[in-house]
Amino acid sequence: RAYGRFTGLRHTVVYGGVGYTHNTNEQNFPTAGLRVDSLGNFTVANGYYDAYNKTSSMDAGLRTKFQTGGIGHTVALSTNYLDQEIGYFYQLTSTYAPSNIYNPAPLPTITFPRGNPSKSTELKQHSVALADTLSFDSGRYLLTLGVRDQTIEQSAFNVNTGASTSYYKASAVTPLAGLVIKPTKNIS
Repeated sequence: RAYGRFTGLRHTVVYGGVGYTHNTNEQNFPTAGLRVDSLGNFTVANGYYDAYNKTSSMDAGLRTKFQTGGIGHTVALSTNYLDQEIGYFYQLTSTYAPSNIYNPAPLPTITFPRGNPSKSTELKQHSVALADTLSFDSGRYLLTLGVRDQTIEQSAFNVNTGASTSYYKASAVTPLAGLVIKPTKNIS
Protein backbone atom coordinates (compact mmCIF):
# COMPACT_ATOMS: atom_id res chain seq x y z
CA ARG A 1 0.00 0.00 0.00
CA ALA A 2 1.28 3.45 -0.92
CA TYR A 3 -0.02 6.65 0.64
CA GLY A 4 0.81 10.28 -0.03
CA ARG A 5 -0.14 13.67 1.31
CA PHE A 6 0.56 17.13 -0.09
CA THR A 7 0.25 20.20 2.14
CA GLY A 8 2.08 22.77 0.01
CA LEU A 9 -0.91 25.11 -0.20
CA ARG A 10 -1.64 27.24 2.85
CA HIS A 11 -5.17 26.02 3.61
CA THR A 12 -5.43 22.91 1.44
CA VAL A 13 -4.43 19.27 1.95
CA VAL A 14 -4.51 16.77 -0.90
CA TYR A 15 -4.10 13.09 -0.06
CA GLY A 16 -4.28 9.73 -1.75
CA GLY A 17 -3.38 6.11 -1.41
CA VAL A 18 -3.40 2.95 -3.50
CA GLY A 19 -2.99 -0.66 -2.52
CA TYR A 20 -2.88 -4.12 -4.02
CA THR A 21 -2.65 -7.56 -2.48
CA HIS A 22 -2.62 -11.04 -3.95
CA ASN A 23 -2.83 -13.72 -1.27
CA THR A 24 -2.84 -17.45 -1.91
CA ASN A 25 -3.00 -20.46 0.38
CA GLU A 26 -2.89 -24.22 0.00
CA GLN A 27 -4.19 -26.40 2.78
CA ASN A 28 -5.10 -29.99 3.50
CA PHE A 29 -8.61 -29.91 4.87
CA PRO A 30 -9.86 -32.94 6.84
CA THR A 31 -13.65 -32.90 7.20
CA ALA A 32 -15.82 -34.92 9.58
CA GLY A 33 -18.54 -37.05 8.00
CA LEU A 34 -20.36 -38.46 11.01
CA ARG A 35 -20.18 -36.34 14.15
CA VAL A 36 -18.46 -37.61 17.27
CA ASP A 37 -20.67 -40.03 19.22
CA SER A 38 -20.63 -40.66 22.99
CA LEU A 39 -17.74 -43.14 22.60
CA GLY A 40 -15.61 -40.69 20.57
CA ASN A 41 -16.21 -42.39 17.20
CA PHE A 42 -16.58 -40.38 13.99
CA THR A 43 -15.68 -40.57 10.29
CA VAL A 44 -13.34 -38.26 8.42
CA ALA A 45 -12.50 -37.47 4.79
CA ASN A 46 -9.40 -35.67 3.58
CA GLY A 47 -9.00 -33.10 0.86
CA TYR A 48 -7.68 -29.82 -0.42
CA TYR A 49 -9.04 -26.35 0.19
CA ASP A 50 -6.92 -23.82 -1.67
CA ALA A 51 -7.86 -20.19 -2.15
CA TYR A 52 -6.76 -16.81 -3.47
CA ASN A 53 -7.73 -13.20 -2.93
CA LYS A 54 -6.79 -10.31 -5.25
CA THR A 55 -7.70 -6.86 -3.96
CA SER A 56 -7.03 -3.39 -5.35
CA SER A 57 -8.00 -0.26 -3.44
CA MET A 58 -7.67 3.48 -3.76
CA ASP A 59 -8.71 6.50 -1.80
CA ALA A 60 -8.08 10.16 -2.50
CA GLY A 61 -9.31 13.47 -1.28
CA LEU A 62 -8.93 17.15 -0.75
CA ARG A 63 -9.63 19.31 2.30
CA THR A 64 -9.53 23.08 2.08
CA LYS A 65 -10.47 26.08 4.24
CA PHE A 66 -11.69 29.47 3.07
CA GLN A 67 -13.95 32.39 4.06
CA THR A 68 -17.04 33.83 2.34
CA GLY A 69 -17.93 37.00 4.15
CA GLY A 70 -18.16 36.19 7.87
CA ILE A 71 -18.65 32.46 7.27
CA GLY A 72 -15.76 30.04 7.44
CA HIS A 73 -15.79 26.91 5.30
CA THR A 74 -13.93 23.62 5.62
CA VAL A 75 -14.72 21.64 2.49
CA ALA A 76 -13.78 17.99 2.11
CA LEU A 77 -14.05 15.99 -1.11
CA SER A 78 -13.15 12.31 -1.06
CA THR A 79 -13.42 9.22 -3.20
CA ASN A 80 -12.58 5.56 -2.76
CA TYR A 81 -12.59 2.39 -4.80
CA LEU A 82 -12.30 -1.33 -4.01
CA ASP A 83 -12.04 -4.20 -6.50
CA GLN A 84 -11.78 -7.71 -5.04
CA GLU A 85 -11.74 -11.20 -6.58
CA ILE A 86 -11.84 -14.36 -4.46
CA GLY A 87 -11.56 -17.94 -5.66
CA TYR A 88 -11.02 -21.42 -4.33
CA PHE A 89 -10.52 -25.11 -5.09
CA TYR A 90 -12.17 -27.61 -2.74
CA GLN A 91 -12.29 -31.38 -3.12
CA LEU A 92 -12.60 -34.23 -0.62
CA THR A 93 -11.71 -37.90 -0.87
CA SER A 94 -14.70 -40.05 -1.83
CA THR A 95 -14.23 -42.33 1.18
CA TYR A 96 -14.55 -41.52 4.87
CA ALA A 97 -12.30 -43.34 7.31
CA PRO A 98 -13.54 -44.42 10.74
CA SER A 99 -11.65 -42.77 13.56
CA ASN A 100 -11.89 -42.02 17.27
CA ILE A 101 -10.92 -38.93 19.22
CA TYR A 102 -9.10 -41.14 21.79
CA ASN A 103 -7.32 -43.26 19.18
CA PRO A 104 -7.18 -41.30 15.88
CA ALA A 105 -6.76 -43.25 12.62
CA PRO A 106 -4.63 -41.96 9.74
CA LEU A 107 -6.44 -39.65 7.34
CA PRO A 108 -7.57 -41.14 4.02
CA THR A 109 -4.94 -40.82 1.28
CA ILE A 110 -5.63 -38.11 -1.28
CA THR A 111 -5.43 -39.77 -4.69
CA PHE A 112 -6.38 -36.84 -6.92
CA PRO A 113 -4.20 -33.93 -8.06
CA ARG A 114 -4.43 -30.54 -6.45
CA GLY A 115 -6.61 -28.31 -8.69
CA ASN A 116 -6.33 -24.65 -9.55
CA PRO A 117 -8.58 -22.29 -7.59
CA SER A 118 -11.38 -20.75 -9.69
CA LYS A 119 -13.12 -17.43 -9.21
CA SER A 120 -16.06 -17.62 -6.79
CA THR A 121 -16.89 -13.95 -6.10
CA GLU A 122 -16.19 -10.44 -7.30
CA LEU A 123 -16.85 -7.31 -5.28
CA LYS A 124 -16.60 -3.73 -6.51
CA GLN A 125 -17.34 -0.69 -4.36
CA HIS A 126 -16.85 2.99 -5.08
CA SER A 127 -18.00 6.20 -3.50
CA VAL A 128 -17.67 9.97 -3.68
CA ALA A 129 -18.38 12.28 -0.76
CA LEU A 130 -18.56 16.05 -0.40
CA ALA A 131 -19.01 17.92 2.88
CA ASP A 132 -18.80 21.54 3.97
CA THR A 133 -18.49 22.57 7.60
CA LEU A 134 -19.68 26.15 7.91
CA SER A 135 -18.34 28.14 10.86
CA PHE A 136 -20.32 31.04 12.34
CA ASP A 137 -19.57 33.50 15.15
CA SER A 138 -15.81 32.77 15.25
CA GLY A 139 -16.36 29.01 15.36
CA ARG A 140 -18.99 29.00 18.09
CA TYR A 141 -21.54 27.40 15.73
CA LEU A 142 -20.53 24.72 13.23
CA LEU A 143 -22.97 23.40 10.65
CA THR A 144 -21.87 20.46 8.53
CA LEU A 145 -23.74 19.59 5.35
CA GLY A 146 -22.72 16.84 2.98
CA VAL A 147 -23.64 14.05 0.64
CA ARG A 148 -22.17 10.66 -0.27
CA ASP A 149 -22.86 8.56 -3.37
CA GLN A 150 -21.89 4.90 -2.98
CA THR A 151 -22.26 1.92 -5.31
CA ILE A 152 -21.74 -1.74 -4.42
CA GLU A 153 -21.62 -4.49 -7.04
CA GLN A 154 -21.22 -8.17 -6.19
CA SER A 155 -21.15 -11.26 -8.40
CA ALA A 156 -20.93 -14.95 -7.49
CA PHE A 157 -19.71 -17.73 -9.78
CA ASN A 158 -19.85 -21.52 -9.91
CA VAL A 159 -16.21 -22.56 -9.38
CA ASN A 160 -16.64 -25.67 -11.55
CA THR A 161 -18.21 -24.06 -14.63
CA GLY A 162 -17.40 -20.36 -14.22
CA ALA A 163 -21.09 -19.54 -14.77
CA SER A 164 -22.57 -16.58 -12.95
CA THR A 165 -24.85 -17.70 -10.10
CA SER A 166 -25.91 -14.34 -8.67
CA TYR A 167 -25.48 -10.64 -9.25
CA TYR A 168 -26.28 -7.64 -7.05
CA LYS A 169 -25.78 -3.95 -7.68
CA ALA A 170 -27.11 -1.05 -5.63
CA SER A 171 -26.36 2.63 -5.28
CA ALA A 172 -27.39 5.04 -2.60
CA VAL A 173 -27.03 8.76 -2.04
CA THR A 174 -26.80 9.55 1.65
CA PRO A 175 -27.17 13.09 3.01
CA LEU A 176 -25.34 14.37 6.08
CA ALA A 177 -26.23 17.19 8.45
CA GLY A 178 -24.76 18.05 11.81
CA LEU A 179 -24.73 20.99 14.20
CA VAL A 180 -22.17 21.74 16.91
CA ILE A 181 -22.73 24.51 19.42
CA LYS A 182 -19.88 25.62 21.66
CA PRO A 183 -21.29 27.39 24.74
CA THR A 184 -17.70 28.20 25.76
CA LYS A 185 -14.39 27.98 23.96
CA ASN A 186 -13.48 24.58 25.49
CA ILE A 187 -16.93 22.90 25.52
CA SER A 188 -18.98 21.64 22.58
